[in-house]
Amino acid sequence: MIPILWACTQASAEEVNAGSDRSDDMTQRSEQPLECSQQESCSDDTALLSLEARLTQRSEQWESAVCKKFFSDYCFVTSMVPKAYADLKALFEGCCVSGGHPESLCLSIGAESFDMHKDEAFSVAKQDTLCTEMEAFGKAHALWRKDKTETA
Repeated sequence: MIPILWACTQASAEEVNAGSDRSDDMTQRSEQPLECSQQESCSDDTALLSLEARLTQRSEQWESAVCKKFFSDYCFVTSMVPKAYADLKALFEGCCVSGGHPESLCLSIGAESFDMHKDEAFSVAKQDTLCTEMEAFGKAHALWRKDKTETA
């Protein structure tokens, strides 16, 4: 029971700390009380499942729809969007290389686009900005691919 209470406390503390870095509207977040506390009795399984469901729901609320669309449309990645600049950059670079571009080009574009943001809070607004840029790269890629096909 103690590990579950600790996990509930940690999740709440992390949400508070993460919220101070976000520029997004916090009123969109679901404010559900924890189902387990020191005053209440609840089973470990119920508490863990409840915590997992709430953390998943809250995580999805901070995911950029622009990024989900970009990675789905251009990279065929349907899992959750990474939650850190370095991971988002790595996913973009891998997608770029998979699209037939030289690794040096993809790494250069990744560095140019992402590195200037690496010390900033990773908010949905910042994800939207980066993924809007990646959408433009994706459109340029489609034109490049068409031109390459027509000239071959």
